Amino acid sequence: MACNGDQTHRPRTNVLLVDQSSCQYARGPGSSTWCLIPRSVFLRFACEGALTELNGTTYIDHLAHRYGVQPEGQLNAFIARHDGQLYLDERVCLNALAEQYGAPLEVSYLPLITKQVHQMQTYAAAARTAAGYTGAFVYAYATKANFAEEVVRTALQSGAHYETSSAADIIIAHQLWRQGVLPADRYMFCNGSKDLGYRKAILALREAGHELLIPIVDDLDELAYLSSHCHVPMQFGVRVRFDIGDVDPDHPGGERFGLTHSEIDSAIAMLAGTQHRIVLYHAMVGSQIEDAHVWKIQLSAAVERYAALAHKLPSLHMF
Repeated sequence: MACNGDQTHRPRTNVLLVDQSSCQYARGPGSSTWCLIPRSVFLRFACEGALTELNGTTYIDHLAHRYGVQPEGQLNAFIARHDGQLYLDERVCLNALAEQYGAPLEVSYLPLITKQVHQMQTYAAAARTAAGYTGAFVYAYATKANFAEEVVRTALQSGAHYETSSAADIIIAHQLWRQGVLPADRYMFCNGSKDLGYRKAILALREAGHELLIPIVDDLDELAYLSSHCHVPMQFGVRVRFDIGDVDPDHPGGERFGLTHSEIDSAIAMLAGTQHRIVLYHAMVGSQIEDAHVWKIQLSAAVERYAALAHKLPSLHMF
């Protein structure tokens, strides 16, 4: 959520809110340390002053019109508005921080990520119990959201697994793994388009001994390169590309990247007789879907295709 006030182009100030015994502090790009609040949480929040009026409509007006959000009270899972002030996790007044340190302002608030990871695990556990599902739930933190060391470390310490989307991500992960910050029992899912640098970084980490590394391939060239250059067994995932006719035009996504069903058959044939295997089916059903009914329809179709593929590919066990 961005709140505009100061329209100058001064550099963004970074404020990190962390727990360190009973001393809470924030550090910026300089050497100064600022005492802030009695407790802290994680979130990156771009705060640029007061609410901007766009064609006479404020952001609060937009939220009220589209989502029925009231001007005061909870705006979303993390942000609330009280007496015209924005609060993060009901603890940190973002307006006050912006007034004190200037804007744009980026705030990192760490323990909230632990809360969110645990909450997601709790939701999954309840759903498994209700459905009688005996399989495991794996929650992976996508480092493209924020690859700052303190954020990634917090996510891992909270029990999250790891998802990369670039060569830089996996190089960082390699170092964290060697340092023991990334435990050996955590999965590492390598998503995104894989250029040569990304492919080599994947191979380096796998051959260094990380056994739970799973590249999720977007095209057959990626699979051919990785499978032919990896000298130890590697687990792979396949990202499915939906047929354009299966995509709701009001909720696009999933039709641009990945493998067609015939290409997935080719991938299976490519790995037949090798030491490698396909273990994961990745279906991107779309982004920014706000209609729960549409989301369920898309998800159900993807699950049915996964189940059909698993019947002829016994190694496939992750969705």
